[in-house]
Amino acid sequence: MLDFRVTSKRFGFIVSILLFMMPTIASEIDLAIEETLDRYIQVIQQDQTEASVLLNELAQTDIMQVAIQSRVRLISYLVFDAYYSKDTAKTERLMQQLMQQAQFTEHPDALSEIFATELELLMYQQKLDDAVIKADKLVLQHQRCVKHPGKLLRQ
Repeated sequence: MLDFRVTSKRFGFIVSILLFMMPTIASEIDLAIEETLDRYIQVIQQDQTEASVLLNELAQTDIMQVAIQSRVRLISYLVFDAYYSKDTAKTERLMQQLMQQAQFTEHPDALSEIFATELELLMYQQKLDDAVIKADKLVLQHQRCVKHPGKLLRQ
């Protein structure tokens, strides 16, 4: 039989930790940006013009004021929008901006989005050798991070 006093103390401790962490978690995303990006995904299948308007509106925001995960997601969408528009210079500039975001976070979701975008873009550009090499490096980096938690090794 469980001792209720010990269990309730543990529960209280866990709740306290979660409440303490919530502002940090919430600050990693921007709900307004996320909702607009979700809407963009829904709209792009039916109305390219409306989807373009949504993305262009988001592109006008001060990107450095957007929470990191939402910033990464937004830049990722802008990368592919530029790529599909065949604007090579803009695609490269946005991809560099996206890669720079890895300096601002160690959050696994944000880093995954950054590196997945890089790999996907390389594949679309038919740079399959580069994509495979990059993927191999990411696997090695992941293995090192698993062996040494807290030590994120960026390239």
